[in-house]
Amino acid sequence: TDAATAQTDATQALDDAAAAQATADAAFPTANFVDGEVPSGTVNGSNTNFTLAGTPSPATSLHVYKNGMRQMLTSDYTLASATITFTSGNIPQTNDVILVDYRV
Repeated sequence: TDAATAQTDATQALDDAAAAQATADAAFPTANFVDGEVPSGTVNGSNTNFTLAGTPSPATSLHVYKNGMRQMLTSDYTLASATITFTSGNIPQTNDVILVDYRV
């Protein structure tokens, strides 16, 4: 019947749309953003390592700020997985504020 054919066509159209959406999602995964996170670690003038709640992906998405000034990868800090290590001469001092933004 015409109603059954219409129902089949509609079901096929929905299936095709779902498959197209799945393909688009795989090609363009949704990024989650972390903004204004305070990494864990003691800010005391001697601690160099601070841990993020997540692992930046890509790693280059990480932006580190110390007292509002953006820090530069390799010259001011390094990143290994979810651990930031501040370089010698750039170790956060007591009362410094560290904030990070990144994608996961």
